[in-house]
Amino acid sequence: VGDLAAVQPGLTGAAKLTVALRGTPAILSSKVRVSTRDATWSGKAIAGLAFDFDGTGPLTAHGGRAELKGRVGRQPLAGSAQVTLGRGGLFSAQDVSVKIGRNTMTGHLRFAAGATPSGKLVVKAGHLADLDAILGQSISGALTGDVEIFGDDASPVLRVNAEAPVIAIAGSTLKRLTAAAVLRDFTGKMTGRASVTLAELASTTSTARKLSLDLRDREGRMAFAAAGRINGAPMRVDGSFQHQGNGVDVTVDRAELRHGRLQVKLVERAQFGFADGSLRIRRLRLAAGGGQLALDGDASRDALNLKARIERVPATIANAFVPDLGLGGTVSGRARLSGSPAKPIAKVDATWRQATAAALRDNHLPPVTIELSGDVRDDTAKVRLVARGSQSLHLSAEGQVRIKPKNEMRFRLTGDLPLALGNAALATRATQLSGRARLSGIVTGTAGAPKIDAKVQIPDATVFDPATGIKLKRVTGSLEVTERGLVIRTLKGESAFGGWFSVAGTLARGGAGQARADLVAQLGQFKFNDRQLMAGEVDGNVTLVGPLDGLAAKGRIVLRRLDVMVPAVAPRSIAALNVKHVNAPEHLAKPVRVKQQRPADAGPSRIALDLHLDAANRIFVKGRGLDAQLGGGLTVRGTSAVPVADGGFV
Repeated sequence: VGDLAAVQPGLTGAAKLTVALRGTPAILSSKVRVSTRDATWSGKAIAGLAFDFDGTGPLTAHGGRAELKGRVGRQPLAGSAQVTLGRGGLFSAQDVSVKIGRNTMTGHLRFAAGATPSGKLVVKAGHLADLDAILGQSISGALTGDVEIFGDDASPVLRVNAEAPVIAIAGSTLKRLTAAAVLRDFTGKMTGRASVTLAELASTTSTARKLSLDLRDREGRMAFAAAGRINGAPMRVDGSFQHQGNGVDVTVDRAELRHGRLQVKLVERAQFGFADGSLRIRRLRLAAGGGQLALDGDASRDALNLKARIERVPATIANAFVPDLGLGGTVSGRARLSGSPAKPIAKVDATWRQATAAALRDNHLPPVTIELSGDVRDDTAKVRLVARGSQSLHLSAEGQVRIKPKNEMRFRLTGDLPLALGNAALATRATQLSGRARLSGIVTGTAGAPKIDAKVQIPDATVFDPATGIKLKRVTGSLEVTERGLVIRTLKGESAFGGWFSVAGTLARGGAGQARADLVAQLGQFKFNDRQLMAGEVDGNVTLVGPLDGLAAKGRIVLRRLDVMVPAVAPRSIAALNVKHVNAPEHLAKPVRVKQQRPADAGPSRIALDLHLDAANRIFVKGRGLDAQLGGGLTVRGTSAVPVADGGFV
């Protein structure tokens, strides 16, 4: 075999098979050898892997020793068994011994055509990390157990015992797993009992604890009961199943999940059927927080006919499984799936009212209403997604996805956004935005590699920041959004007191997904006035360059005029305290100098500074008997957290 990848994906290299036979069918000796060359499995080198079989005896009962040895990655692989091949497809393996690294499996097996297999295997895998190379993924922990099949063909018995203190695999961790089962006629009607318990199953997004599954025969059916807690939410499912011909009929009598005040509960008994690759669902009705979900239909290899209906189902259900989502609102809609698995036809219409999520609330964005409509046929999905909100917010994406061959998409984007949505995020400064931003563009490519060509226009906006006295008007902007980042072609406006400002540049995605800024801000005769303490007029040119966690500001600011008013009356919130120490000990009588702690000069909010301020004798300070005129200059270096000034005003 010149290319093992053609035999099994994940394999590379070549293999060679050699067979030598000598004698007659009644007296036969055989030698079989399979070896590999330059082979790998999931990227791990396979070194010296070979399988050998030396057999003797007639074809009706040909037996001998089989051995396997080699190395996968860094782990040695060894196996041996006494194998017998006979009439009717008989295969028997006695004294089975397999060792991978420090893990072992021993036992015996017997197979025959038309008969139930029998045998016993004992697994002692105290070092699952040695199986990394074989499984093709990271795993650790320990597992011990045994599986045994015995009895006659009419009533075979399956016995299972397994224990695992902890197993970590594929980003998930299992703790304290136990399994025990004794099942009779397990390929037919099945009777007996089984139980599985798991103390914890944790992944990056959710954690389930105290999981259990119990099986026992009841009135000719196998009853099951599953329970546990998913992210703290108690869950329970009860029902039964029974083999029917080539399939299984399942009845669910009870299903319930509680998450805080939300309860999801089965309304009536639900029926499921599995046979010959087909699925049947009847009367699946779930009540959820005042809403309901219904699902009925059939699915097979040849045809699909499934219908789903959702009425006012709380989106908070998803939080039970992924708490960080923080979803809110209710979802209503209908969906139908028809056609065949090879050529499915689907239609979806859904509305998510008062839609919100933790990410939106963290950015002080209000709930919206989201409408989704979709139609899938002929390997094409046509989708329309619309979001509506307060103050006439409107966003839409409409287009299609060509499912085959590469999930290529083309969507048209439109939007009309009120800038006042940002006021909640700026509430601590009492800053107020007004105006609108209009979005238009297209998205093409694939979900994994999208291409974005969009524009954002700001026709007329205002900004008022009471803390600084800055009031902007006639703010206009033209921005471009691509998959590489944001380009500010122009963002300019006027001060309400006179003068102008402009900003231009880029916010682009750099290496390793890190965003980088390259911005230029200019001020011309820009006037400000907080109508209390300060008013002035400035010119300036400042650049802001670098990664967002290491920005550097550089430039020159000229104070054309700065008027500072010293208030005649101190605020009432300031009180002078007349403190007297009586018989104070020496360490209190002496003044203590408190050493100022310099904050750490690191973090994403720190901006390196190199700014030059020139005043040219145009700073005027008045009030409380003062009437002074100052001039000079400063160079401010350091960082925004710890600025260092060099110079002064005199």
